[in-house]
Amino acid sequence: TVIRDKQFDVPHIYASSRSAGMYATGYTTAQDRLFLMDVLRRMAEGTQAGLLGPSAIGSDSSVLGQFDLSPAELTREINKVAQQEGKAGQQALDDLKQYVAGINGYINATKTNPTLLPAEYVALGALPRAWTLADTAAEGYLLIAQFTVAGDGEQWQSDILGRLQNRLGDAKGREVYDDLRLDNDPDAMTRTT
Repeated sequence: TVIRDKQFDVPHIYASSRSAGMYATGYTTAQDRLFLMDVLRRMAEGTQAGLLGPSAIGSDSSVLGQFDLSPAELTREINKVAQQEGKAGQQALDDLKQYVAGINGYINATKTNPTLLPAEYVALGALPRAWTLADTAAEGYLLIAQFTVAGDGEQWQSDILGRLQNRLGDAKGREVYDDLRLDNDPDAMTRTT
């Protein structure tokens, strides 16, 4: 069961099992952030041009030189976690498989109810493809690179904004970019434990 907070629309997940909870987490993550997830996946895989158009070819080619693992190799790496980490690794792999199934559950729901599809897809004339374990691994590599190798990613942020504005026009491109960016929002709900 997913209950959304009335004030902030934050999903609270209540599940009868761990696997159901992971599925619901994947589903609600896609429900709230599918387009962002897809942009990050494509950035990690060097396939942004398929979504944002030819202006993304330069960025795609630079990423392809950094991440040289195929989807099959990425999937093998994830599957090794169970062997390398024993019971905890198997639990992590099972959790990730359910999370991916939840993402795909939402993607499939958009096929039968197109009103669930994020507006950015409609604006770009695109559709999301199914999510894979390899997509999650590729995003992991991207995040590691952003926070270690590439610093805070200012150049990538500038490239994304420029490509969105080239594709959608200045105002709409900025609007989509601002929706993807994490801003320091003093009104955002915070939680401390």
